[in-house]
Amino acid sequence: MSVSQSDRDPVIMAEIINGGKELFKRYGFKKTTMEDIARAVGKSKSALYYYFKTKEEIFEAILHEDIRKHLQKVSEEMKLAGTAVEKFRVFVNGMLSNVKEKAEGYSVFRAELYESARNILEIAEEKDRFVEHLLKDVLLFGISTGELKPMQSVEMDVWVNLVHSSLKEIGKKLFLSEKHDYF
Repeated sequence: MSVSQSDRDPVIMAEIINGGKELFKRYGFKKTTMEDIARAVGKSKSALYYYFKTKEEIFEAILHEDIRKHLQKVSEEMKLAGTAVEKFRVFVNGMLSNVKEKAEGYSVFRAELYESARNILEIAEEKDRFVEHLLKDVLLFGISTGELKPMQSVEMDVWVNLVHSSLKEIGKKLFLSEKHDYF
């Protein structure tokens, strides 16, 4: 980002992120320009550049914000569940419903995401770490309540990686497919 966190007005940041999100959804990443975003949020292009150097930075901020909000929501819903099985069900449903929502909301530039995959990989790695933490919490909770048999750390890591990899593949298929009925 162009300026330090403390120098940025959070209200203007939110306006830019929300305006960019709507334009990216409607027209796609490639067809949306910084000028389009500036016009949509009622700011000059130079004001936009004060906060973001490129539209890629805006897109990354949108992804970070979406992921943060979604993971926070799933995490809060998991806290309300009483058993490890319920926590796991909430987790899986929350993760997969988000994929369907994003596939529908960002259908215009689904293919564009693959072209800019490198930029997204860093954001995805951050999300992966959080997801793996949530899954491990489900296991530890289930073990502490006696719902699950005790496991060694290596067994938990294998289970977490297996479940996470499976969900990512299912999510990928949901995102790329137009058919969400079976979900």
